[in-house]
Amino acid sequence: MDLNRALNRELTLCSRNFSIQKGPKIADMVIMALGANDLTVDEVVGNLGLSPMALNEPLSKLKQRLFVKETDNLLSLTPKGQAAFKLLKNRKEEDVYRALSDEEKEELIILLKKLNEDWQQNKR
Repeated sequence: MDLNRALNRELTLCSRNFSIQKGPKIADMVIMALGANDLTVDEVVGNLGLSPMALNEPLSKLKQRLFVKETDNLLSLTPKGQAAFKLLKNRKEEDVYRALSDEEKEELIILLKKLNEDWQQNKR
């Protein structure tokens, strides 16, 4: 197996494990995106790289279950949503990074920044 293929396989496996539950959860991603700032729907779509249609159902459920509220076209977390944000943030940080030493975390940050910069420069 060549190195690029091995890297892709490992990154795919890691991305699948980033969600608390099996499979990617758009609702979790929305809660995480709104944890720091109130955002418009367009900003959430842009920040998460989703289509507006992909966001419709999860966002409706989050509003219905009182995790998110919308006021004047601005989405924000309710107290219930803030509690979910804290839980998601703590669990993700603990789960994702527990296997790495501080030195490995610093090295990973450098490598991911390098990849992101290259992707941004070479977007088509």
